[in-house]
Amino acid sequence: MLIAFSIKNWKSFRDEVSFTVEASKERNHSGTVAKFNKFGLNLLPVTGIFGPNASGKSNFVKALSFLQNLIVDPGRNFMSSEPDGFRLDPATKSEPTEFAVDLMLQNGIYSYAILFNRQKILEEKLSFQHTRTEKILFERKGERLTIGEPLKKDVSEDAIKFLTPFLLKNYPALNLLGAANIGKVVSVFNWFSNSLKIIRSDSPFISRLETEETSVEERLYGLGTGICSIKALPFSRPLSKNVKYLSQSISEDSSMVIMDPQEGAIRISNTSSAGIKAEKLFALHKNCRGEEELFSFTDESAGTKRLFNLINMLDKSNPSDDSITFVIDDIDRSLHTKLTSSLIAQFLEGCDELFRKQLIFTAHDVQLIDEDLLRRDEFWICDRASDGSTTLYPVTDFRGLGAKKDLQTTYLQGRLGGLPNLTSSCARLNESYLYD
Repeated sequence: MLIAFSIKNWKSFRDEVSFTVEASKERNHSGTVAKFNKFGLNLLPVTGIFGPNASGKSNFVKALSFLQNLIVDPGRNFMSSEPDGFRLDPATKSEPTEFAVDLMLQNGIYSYAILFNRQKILEEKLSFQHTRTEKILFERKGERLTIGEPLKKDVSEDAIKFLTPFLLKNYPALNLLGAANIGKVVSVFNWFSNSLKIIRSDSPFISRLETEETSVEERLYGLGTGICSIKALPFSRPLSKNVKYLSQSISEDSSMVIMDPQEGAIRISNTSSAGIKAEKLFALHKNCRGEEELFSFTDESAGTKRLFNLINMLDKSNPSDDSITFVIDDIDRSLHTKLTSSLIAQFLEGCDELFRKQLIFTAHDVQLIDEDLLRRDEFWICDRASDGSTTLYPVTDFRGLGAKKDLQTTYLQGRLGGLPNLTSSCARLNESYLYD
């Protein structure tokens, strides 16, 4: 599970901002909190980030997405001429960016930090804590890699010499050692490559259908889409470039559903016997006579397509030993308030001290600021300062929020920040009337 994520000098984030899912002493919904008694850690299963447009919510998700891509596939999307530093301050525009992540995985706590600019990775460090003592697994300064004592038997001096050309090409050491299945490093690498599921607002509609297909159909029907079942038919036309590109990441004996704008839902399967196979999925609805009608997913509503993309987060299988983190930007996009609340509530069903999956989302819908749904420490506010930089803070930072105070009303009154600043535009509008 993700414990914490900090960002410094990334897009709208200028000063260091730290986000954490560590639970406070809040008693509401205490039964849903994941507990790690050995480390004295209590982690929240769900965290929502609220705030106005252009406050930096999407940049928070983009930061995690960039870090994931950098670690998993560094050769494809790292170098660029555009600076990532905070551009509204000349002093920080070309300064390096820093990310840090703390993870609670099966065998302990891992802390990973990386410092980089658009030209090179400057520093990198991974440490591990199984007892009270923290041990460094590796540390990097430029292209110089130092291996910590726990990995000395796994990484020889010759191996470091072999890795050096890749370090010069700005490959993260976490990628090189993790992909090589080196010691404890592989646990962190696998979390980024397999367990971190990011759905950005500008991402193509993708579902890996990790749940059983019958349960997907039941859930789509139960969420009011009118879809009775899903039918797959052979698809023989050439795949689009986008579908081909996305299908390259499909591992053997798994499948992925990609929402193509022209074709609708295309399922690409990779089997050991038949190789890559493409099928087009259709939604079955019943007409007024009770007969089945086939609908392409291009004919389905934006909300139904969005649900198809989010449905995997409701999978409750293997909760005790599988650390899956869903990060969803604009979870409420194209969805009714009641529907979004239902998705979050269904995710929370069965959450207890042994549940190891988590959901982190951004949203605009203030109806989701509901203490019957979430704990107070599960609400965070994203806001834009007067200099244009992003601030991020938990609601629990505010003193004087008595138990009887309605959190949604308090937020809408502006007492927690994170509301659109409409004063200046309204003033200009009123002024135009005066001179009209």
